[in-house]
Amino acid sequence: ERSTTFMSLQGLPELPTTKVPLGVAAWYVLAASAFSPSGKTEPIRAHITHAKPLIALQALTGYALPSEVQAHVDRMQMLSELLESAKNERPKPPPGFIPKPRKRERLQLQKQKKSEVLNKIAEL
Repeated sequence: ERSTTFMSLQGLPELPTTKVPLGVAAWYVLAASAFSPSGKTEPIRAHITHAKPLIALQALTGYALPSEVQAHVDRMQMLSELLESAKNERPKPPPGFIPKPRKRERLQLQKQKKSEVLNKIAEL
């Protein structure tokens, strides 16, 4: 109830900030997506890893969230998990796939073939 924090409506900490109750800041982070879903900066993206505690904290304050916020938070969490898994997992090649040799390996193969050809010529 008496806890406060600082927030900036621009989302940048170096710009002028305003001291607000903690519940107001939590509400803004969660509800801003309902007002500007196509904006370049969306506060919930920065806070997606701790969205559930933010929702619980905001619920304690009694400020009503727009109805579509929970669905948007769920979508953002799913997107975040998808991007994280794509970043951490390499795609598996299809069965029977033979990777193309790298440049260094190709050069070594060329040298090896060249020396084999030269050896055959020398044997003649």
